[in-house]
Amino acid sequence: MKLLLCWCLAAAGFIALSLPLGRHAQNALGRPLSVGQGRLLRVVGALAIALATVPAMQHWGISVGLAVWSLVITGAALLPMALLTYRPRALAPTGWGHGLAAAVLWLLA
Repeated sequence: MKLLLCWCLAAAGFIALSLPLGRHAQNALGRPLSVGQGRLLRVVGALAIALATVPAMQHWGISVGLAVWSLVITGAALLPMALLTYRPRALAPTGWGHGLAAAVLWLLA
């Protein structure tokens, strides 16, 4: 369950980090984001990726938890890359879904 929580946080974070880029927003949303929206998504994305360390370190300890976290974020970074390549319109709903799943898993953990 903690591994899934790490994955959901990291995937949502990477999706949030990819959306402020002009071309990605245009492909995924059909319009560019405003400067304020881009800043907010960058902050939320960075916080989500950093927050993904917490369940990993709680479950496996600091040293192994950080190693697991680095493996999880490596895998989670592939999700927005694949979505932007093959299904750009699915990027934003997938990000919302992963964020919602992370919130539910956080409450259950």
